[in-house]
Amino acid sequence: MWMKIWGAILIGTLFVIFSCDTYTVKYLYTKSGRGIEQSIDAGIIEAGIVTDAQQGTVTLDENILKNAVKREFIRYMNLDSMMENAYMKNSQLDMSISYDSNGNPWIQVEFRTHISYSIRDISYPLTLSRRIAYESTYI
Repeated sequence: MWMKIWGAILIGTLFVIFSCDTYTVKYLYTKSGRGIEQSIDAGIIEAGIVTDAQQGTVTLDENILKNAVKREFIRYMNLDSMMENAYMKNSQLDMSISYDSNGNPWIQVEFRTHISYSIRDISYPLTLSRRIAYESTYI
């Protein structure tokens, strides 16, 4: 009789732990995606250099863009200078700019981290990327 009760308590506890971890991973995945998108927008605003105001041509300073995206992402996610907080460890944010055949720039951001919530020794890897086109000519 006692074995059944202890077994039920153990299974219930494991279910609660797994449910909390699953919710935390989904929540941080969604929040990180929004954070990347908002950080890219903030970086574009900060790094934009108007080269021809009459034609609406704007170029991006890549160094300013990288620094602004990282700074805004850290602020949005409440991370410390090592890009860690109570739930995220070993985080890394990489950003690059590539150009398609028409010469239009694409901003690629990839975020990698490890999430742990209920049991600190178990971590779930999370990789998230966003690729956003930047239209630099406005007519």
